[in-house]
Amino acid sequence: MTQPELRQAAERSIATLIASFEKKIEQTLATDTSKSKVQTRVYAQGDPSNLQSIDLNIPDTAHIRTLAIVPPFDFTWSWFLPDGSPPTFQNLNNETGEVGLIARSGAVSGEGGIGGIGAPGFIAAHAGFGIMLSTDREVSATGYASRRFVPKWHLSSIESADSVMVEAGTELTVLKDGQLVNSASGKLFSESVHGNGGGHYESSGYVDVTNPPSLSFAMSPGHQYTFNVGIWVFSNKSGSQHAFAESWLSGAVLSMSVVR
Repeated sequence: MTQPELRQAAERSIATLIASFEKKIEQTLATDTSKSKVQTRVYAQGDPSNLQSIDLNIPDTAHIRTLAIVPPFDFTWSWFLPDGSPPTFQNLNNETGEVGLIARSGAVSGEGGIGGIGAPGFIAAHAGFGIMLSTDREVSATGYASRRFVPKWHLSSIESADSVMVEAGTELTVLKDGQLVNSASGKLFSESVHGNGGGHYESSGYVDVTNPPSLSFAMSPGHQYTFNVGIWVFSNKSGSQHAFAESWLSGAVLSMSVVR
């Protein structure tokens, strides 16, 4: 597969992932009437090059592999919903498999968080890695990933009209010729406060993530498949200037494997 063909396949995969995530974010924002005016629109059905929030990086050495794969993977990907704000911080290193995201809404104090000025509203950001797959016969395949992360969150709501929320997790997806075949997502945390309240949490060390544990899919000859492993973070705040929310996830995808 040539480099332009590889990039085109990766772009189709990520555009599909963005479109499938749109409904999930709409449901999350709709859980609070104070956020009902926030609309999420993702322009993933047209030319993927028009979606400014997509950032793909495909190494020249990328090629189709199966079985156990350690970094570097075939390609990296990252995106955020353009109606929100970009991630406050992103780390994506294909050579080591390291990936990290911070979503900060509002001005976060130093205690229990990194601290600093964040977005005025919500952030929904994803980042991760992918491998290209093909087969010369009909097979049933299962994808796995070894992942290790440090989760952290911090939120505060002062006034009765304040509303804050943080979430983060990991995800596995499989696409066939750019069309979603199967996906699974697992939350590492989900916290929200309405009115006066707050809190913070930071893991004492790396956590081996096993949710979702795997993803099964069928493969047929003559098609291009991508198996993607990533993380996602979400933060949102509304109300007074004192309300803030910070979602933080950092670690590494140690390996990706496909058994078939």
